[in-house]
Amino acid sequence: TNRFSNSMKFLPLLCALLPLYAYAQYIQVVEKDITVDGDLKDWDGVARLEGKMVGPTFSTDKKCTVSLAQKENNLFVLTTWENAYRNCDGSSEAGPPPTCSSNHLTAALGIAFKAGPKAELENMGNCPNAGSDCDVDACKDYMVDVLHWELGKEVVAPSKVVVGDKGEETGDGVGNLDDEWSFTPHCRGDDGFKSTGAIPSAVGTNHWSGAWSHTASTAEFPFGTKDATGEYIFEAKRPFASSDTHFFDAVIKLDDPNENLKFAAAFWTPFEHATNGWSAAGHVMCLTGPKWEWLEAGAAAENPHKKPSTEVTVAVDTHKTLTVPKGEEVVVNMEVPANSNFRVAVVP
Repeated sequence: TNRFSNSMKFLPLLCALLPLYAYAQYIQVVEKDITVDGDLKDWDGVARLEGKMVGPTFSTDKKCTVSLAQKENNLFVLTTWENAYRNCDGSSEAGPPPTCSSNHLTAALGIAFKAGPKAELENMGNCPNAGSDCDVDACKDYMVDVLHWELGKEVVAPSKVVVGDKGEETGDGVGNLDDEWSFTPHCRGDDGFKSTGAIPSAVGTNHWSGAWSHTASTAEFPFGTKDATGEYIFEAKRPFASSDTHFFDAVIKLDDPNENLKFAAAFWTPFEHATNGWSAAGHVMCLTGPKWEWLEAGAAAENPHKKPSTEVTVAVDTHKTLTVPKGEEVVVNMEVPANSNFRVAVVP
């Protein structure tokens, strides 16, 4: 995270405090008893990271939020996405929508965790040794643990709990709550499997459960109405650890002495294309800053792995260029005479 701020010293006839550029990337994971039901009431008092939707093919100024909580060795994830509701075929009937021709005509969610020690958010792990056969053993250090949830052709009712398929080889069930892995955009599969079948000596399980809703949902129209504005709400739950091998599942550690929990949230809007819905590359990430970087979380109220600040003093009549290392904070002290003009430029 790059955070650049200007702090003027309080000297005679000098000054004020002016923050120039800052964004939050760390969130505390508090202990909270959460019921996974698509309702926000359990999340009262839990901090949220608020961001904008940024994607590789398009971006939007619409708001998204992410919150985390934990209880009894389970992690709870809440995400909200400002987006109109699409009910498969756009109908506004009170009952379930008719079966769609494609899962892409309904919304989809992605939650990712850094599982392998070298995994990067950009390029879904960014393994340089994947090869055309997606060599899992060669790339396990770049593994990303992925929850991919497509509401699907037969949209499960809002607020109904969906449980992930325990045997991933059986394919996606109703609700399409899938536990997957990736280490490049083209190397991705259900835990324990890839396109050619079962991965030898690998163990993959799915312990996710989740529920969703939309603020347009009413008693009369539980599935929402056509193009209704509002927010999608997704809640999900998983245990801290599983029996998976090959870093398919991230081990959730909230007080790791070496690094914070690294995670990300993504959304596929069914309005990306009017007739075809979303595309695979058309997802947006909930980012709190200008770069594609992992969001971070831990048990501490303040980021325990935040790099120390660098402090410099700059005379008002000089030009000075500062190169800010990734992850560092720089505080610039400027002594400015009263009623004078000055300008500070910040370039990400």
